[in-house]
Amino acid sequence: PVFRDAFALDTETTLIDHERPWLVPTYVLGAACDGEHGVFLTRAQLPAFLRAHDGVPLVFHNAPFDLAVIHQLVPQLDIYRHVERGKVWDTQLLHRLYTLATAGHTAQGKGGSTLETCAATYLGVALPKDDCDSHGNLVRLSFAQYLQRPPDEIEPVYLEYVAQDTLATYLVYMEL
Repeated sequence: PVFRDAFALDTETTLIDHERPWLVPTYVLGAACDGEHGVFLTRAQLPAFLRAHDGVPLVFHNAPFDLAVIHQLVPQLDIYRHVERGKVWDTQLLHRLYTLATAGHTAQGKGGSTLETCAATYLGVALPKDDCDSHGNLVRLSFAQYLQRPPDEIEPVYLEYVAQDTLATYLVYMEL
């Protein structure tokens, strides 16, 4: 195990199919971080990593999405068991509950509870969501090109993106 206590986990995937939203995007790359240490997780590494951290609390931003992606990749792991055991935290949900308690609404609507909004609100930092790779592709929408490719072929801007999101998720969790 890398982590003994709660850590954030973020999954990067193929594009969401807006015409068929019931289809779960495919896991391409993930990252985990506890605020001090972090690791990148390929498709092949994720199952063993999660088994090694069974019982350690997981933190996501928009947990239903990440849980569905993980379940699709490793259904035998039964990732939803972590939810049933109270070992999953969702910073998006925590933000909505906090906003309901303090402002009287649930921060719904465009941008109301995104990780970008939470990072700005609780950490005072801007997360780059419009960065492009060396070919002009929007990073947040272009992870699919690395599906089934070795990690050393991944352009650094993609690794920076997932690392920043994962660290921000963990730090927002700590603030909330």
